[in-house]
Amino acid sequence: MTKKPPKAYRCTRFTVEGDDQFPPDMLRYDCCIPDTSEDARKIADSLMESRDPKTARTLRRVTLRMFSEEAYPPCDARWRSFGWEVVPDELDGKPLHIQRHGKEVMR
Repeated sequence: MTKKPPKAYRCTRFTVEGDDQFPPDMLRYDCCIPDTSEDARKIADSLMESRDPKTARTLRRVTLRMFSEEAYPPCDARWRSFGWEVVPDELDGKPLHIQRHGKEVMR
């Protein structure tokens, strides 16, 4: 029995910017995760922020990693529908090598 090679996944790092609550459903929709713990904190802070329109909003930039078999760009139209923008010129599509239990699972 021949062993199948692991699926090749691409990791695309991109940045979004917004001053409204972060749309957590976009993590699922674009198959992405916060790039760092600092980015995760920014997301949590935006979700805890008051929805009072009189309160000054904080502009946040959050960097995310998107994993896919093909190098798909983030869905900028859907980000805009939530009041967030994909920051241009901050996209990359570098391959990512991940090992789990000593075996390469993504590359």
